[in-house]
Amino acid sequence: MFVGRGSIRTGNMKLRLAEFLFIAIFVPSVLLTNGCGKATVAKVTGTVSRKDGTPVVGARVIGRSDETGKSGNGQTNAEGRYEIGTLEVGDGIAPGNYNVIVLEDRGDEINPRPATIAAKYSKPAMSGLKFSVQAGEKKTFDMTLDPK
Repeated sequence: MFVGRGSIRTGNMKLRLAEFLFIAIFVPSVLLTNGCGKATVAKVTGTVSRKDGTPVVGARVIGRSDETGKSGNGQTNAEGRYEIGTLEVGDGIAPGNYNVIVLEDRGDEINPRPATIAAKYSKPAMSGLKFSVQAGEKKTFDMTLDPK
């Protein structure tokens, strides 16, 4: 009987050792790998407001790099704040030089609200909005837009 219990204890000790090694080696390597992956993107946040200081709510902010063809976008909230992402909000964008457009939410296509910002902001060649980011950078890109 004691032999059986000794075997169980030895088995439990081997299992505990295996669990310890897994936690001590594998988990930190996964965390380090994920951390390294995040350093290859840049985070871009900011606000979009009108000249009078009121926020542009519900606008789509789109940045596109002509060099890489990569793009990211975000949407402004009630305070005019946005965060650019590629697949999901805030996941960051690839390093590069970006041209930016802002597409104002005008509501229903059939009966749209009047524009409150200039049409030039919907055209990359005319918007005049640009930023550059490097890997790992956290950039704040605030925009104050002209009225229509």
